[in-house]
Amino acid sequence: MDTFAELILGKIDIELRNKTDELNIHDYKVIRYRDDYRIFSNSKDELDKISRCLVSVLGSFGLDLNSKKTELQEDIVYHSIKPAKMDYIKEGRFSSLQKMLYSIYLFSQKHKNSKITVRYLNDFLRRLFKRKKLTNNGHQVEAMLGIISSIMAKNPTTYPVGTAVFVKLLSFLYEDDKSKSLKLELLHNKLGKQPNTEMLDIWFQRVQEKVHPEWGGSYSTDLCVRINDEMNKKKSFTIDGLWNLDWIPGSGKSPNKAKMISLLKKTRIVDIDIFEEMDSDIAPSEVDLFSREHSA
Repeated sequence: MDTFAELILGKIDIELRNKTDELNIHDYKVIRYRDDYRIFSNSKDELDKISRCLVSVLGSFGLDLNSKKTELQEDIVYHSIKPAKMDYIKEGRFSSLQKMLYSIYLFSQKHKNSKITVRYLNDFLRRLFKRKKLTNNGHQVEAMLGIISSIMAKNPTTYPVGTAVFVKLLSFLYEDDKSKSLKLELLHNKLGKQPNTEMLDIWFQRVQEKVHPEWGGSYSTDLCVRINDEMNKKKSFTIDGLWNLDWIPGSGKSPNKAKMISLLKKTRIVDIDIFEEMDSDIAPSEVDLFSREHSA
C-alpha cells in the first residue's frame, strides 16, 4: 500500500515542479515525508504561488491539503518539530506500565490520531514483551484493557499496535483462549460500529484465527472474507472487491476473463504454513515496521 502511495506522490512531485517551472519559480525547496510537505523559500509571494500550485496538482489526483495543518512559519528550527513530538519528547520515564499507558491516553486526547501516539504505543508494547509476568493487583490489567480500547476508539491509526497491546495484556490475564476470544469480540463489536474499520478487521482476524479458529462471526472487509474462505478450506474463494477485472476485454463469460476469474478463485493468497507457525501474540516487529530513528 505504501508503495502505491509513493508512486502517486512521486508523480505529484514531478507535476509540481513542472508547474513552478512554468511560473519561472526555481529558488525553493520542497521536503516531503510521505504526504507531509514542507516548502522553503526566501519569498512569501513565491511560497503562496507554490502552495497554490500544490493544491492544484493534488486536486487533479482527487487529493487536497489539510487546512488545519497548513501554516506559514518564519522560525525554521523551532517549527521543524511538531507540537505532538515536543510533548512526546517532554515525557519522562514512568514508574508503572499503567501510568505509562494512561499518559499515552492523555497524549492521544490532545493530539488526535497522531502517528506519535502509534510510536508511543510501540514503546509500550516493547516494554510489555519484556515482562514475563504481570500481577493484576487492584485490577490493573483490566484497567489497562479499558485504557487501550479507549485510545483505539478515538485514534484509528492505532488499530494495529493497539490490537497487539490488547492481546498481550489478555495473555497476562487469561490462560485459556476462550476468555481471550470473548474479550476480543467485545473490543471488535465496540469499535466495529465506527466507519472505516478495515484495518481493525484485519488485525482482529489475525488473532481470532489463532485463539478461536471456530469463531462463527462474519467479516465485512473483503480481504478478511477471502482469507476466511481459505482458512475454512473452501473449494472456491471469493474475489469480490479485491481485484478490478475491467481492464480485461469481454464479458465475464469470455475465455480470457473467465480463465482469470477461475485462477483468482482457486489460487491461495495465504501461506497457511507460515500462519500456523505464528504465535497468538502480535510481536512488536509485526506492527512496528520502521526503525525508530527514521519514523515520523
